[in-house]
Amino acid sequence: MADKLKVLVIEDNPDDALIMERAIRRLDLAVEFAESGNAGVKGVREGKYDLILLDYRLGDMTGTEVLLKIRELKPETPVIMASGMGSHFIVARAIALGANEFVSKDDPAFAEKLADAVRRLVDDHLRIKTRPPPDRSTVQARAQEVKRMIGTLLESSDLIATVGIVGPDGALISGAIQDKTGAQDVTAVLAGTVQMMLSTVAGHLGYGRAKYFVASFEKGSLAMAPLPGNLTLFVTSNVGPNELERLQKEVETAGLELASVMGPQEKSQRAK
Repeated sequence: MADKLKVLVIEDNPDDALIMERAIRRLDLAVEFAESGNAGVKGVREGKYDLILLDYRLGDMTGTEVLLKIRELKPETPVIMASGMGSHFIVARAIALGANEFVSKDDPAFAEKLADAVRRLVDDHLRIKTRPPPDRSTVQARAQEVKRMIGTLLESSDLIATVGIVGPDGALISGAIQDKTGAQDVTAVLAGTVQMMLSTVAGHLGYGRAKYFVASFEKGSLAMAPLPGNLTLFVTSNVGPNELERLQKEVETAGLELASVMGPQEKSQRAK
């Protein structure tokens, strides 16, 4: 056992952890477990692992929050991220932040593809290099990271046409809005629509800024997610009512990711 490569699995779902364990042990590797993001970070800090397998949706942290901490502690340790959310945004973010592989739990061949990913990284173990984590030490650095995330969301999603952040009065936050054309601003009509949605329609229906909101209209859809500092993420989309559930998942994911950069958020506000 001492000569085997050691894998840390950070996963809070026992069923998924069992699937991962079986895939890893088939390759004759040693495996240890952490059942939360904080436990995983502690394990990385105190232990020595040759490979880390990381779930995206943990109870106490997002997988990308954990990934950033891993990259600060062990920048060259290979990481595989797994998720059952099926979001292209998650994949793009994970790879951008230094994950070496990404495997979807929704794939019927999840166990086999996970084993293949582990095998590839084990074969390349001594040659793994990762990018340094983005700088979040200043307000300006966090603002730049938010802008990059907005761009990533637009590029990775086939649903979303415009992404922006608005203040508590419904006013657009300068520099934090983009659309598919690459523009850094939107028309007054769109701004007025967003303000109306935030201050009138959402309030009338009982959806405050501390909750998620998605609605379909004749010419498209709009969705919102709460952010720290009483800010709100909004997106516009050209999809109809049949795609609202998928749109909501994309926006909830993006909201969690943005919140992890911008600052702490109340647990009651986070997507369950």
